[in-house]
Amino acid sequence: MFSTKNLLRIAGVGIAFGVGTASLYTGNYLGGKMGNTTAGRKFNDYLFNNNKQKKEKNLRNPQEKEACYKLGLLTPDEAQHTNVYKISNFLTYDEIKKIKQAIRKWQNERKIGIVERNNKEQRSTFKDAVWRTSFLHTNNQFKKFFPEIHARIIDQIIITDKKHWKLIHHRQNKNENENNNDNTLKNRVEHLNLRTIESHEYTNGGQLQRNKHYDAGSIVTIDIMLNDSNNEFQGGELSFPQFIDQELDDPNTSRTNNVDIIKLEKGDMALFLSHKYHNVLPIRSGKRHVLVMELWNGPEKTCPHRCETVGKCTHTLNRSHLGNFSQHVGLLG
Repeated sequence: MFSTKNLLRIAGVGIAFGVGTASLYTGNYLGGKMGNTTAGRKFNDYLFNNNKQKKEKNLRNPQEKEACYKLGLLTPDEAQHTNVYKISNFLTYDEIKKIKQAIRKWQNERKIGIVERNNKEQRSTFKDAVWRTSFLHTNNQFKKFFPEIHARIIDQIIITDKKHWKLIHHRQNKNENENNNDNTLKNRVEHLNLRTIESHEYTNGGQLQRNKHYDAGSIVTIDIMLNDSNNEFQGGELSFPQFIDQELDDPNTSRTNNVDIIKLEKGDMALFLSHKYHNVLPIRSGKRHVLVMELWNGPEKTCPHRCETVGKCTHTLNRSHLGNFSQHVGLLG
């Protein structure tokens, strides 16, 4: 008989390579099934602890595969073979204008968490920052001000998954009523929430080029372009590298076999599995501004950062601002 772990492996490969039709039940691995053992624990501690096992070939972390199987997610090696889907004109220009105005207001009023990075992708100060991330889910800001867009985004993720990836477990509510005004797709899916809602602003030199980068622990990631890629910036393409084993002297190396490039126009949405390797190519000029969101089978997070806990988070907005203040004070010597 197959073990649960092997069944998950078979189902995952079947989806990734198109040789099967089984759907993975991501269900509530972060809730009831594993909640008592992982509640409040950082994903990094569970998923990516480098000190517990020997390094496995071509893995970002030795426990990568085991953690993915337990969470009902494809491994990055499997996810890299899945497709990216683009929805043109998902947001109207008027919606984009209102969202950008709200982001500026929340930034100026210090109502959201903000992280600034330099061209080496390290935490930085305003002096050499080329990449600003603003966490719009802080205290539920985005959802409170844009509830219709928030719901529409989740619905689009569910529709795309049902058509292509089939990684989300769909469940009809027992008390579902067609006349219920709150009868959205989201309400018919178990434990489905946005883990993070982020505004990413890249200026000249800004990039996301980390080797084998993916959004660990999430199911689906989306990018929505807020700027005009033809007139407001150059570069900054969304790229998806695929890696193959490199049988050389060093067994822990791999090389890129192919890179898919996705160009988004203003208002376009890209949807892809979170465990698919992805990068942002360097900005050559202007400013690239995108919304980034991650869907997971965990609680809706309202803390001012990309949270790695499924329990109560202790990271406060004051703590976030204090971290930025410390970075700026460093300029004074």
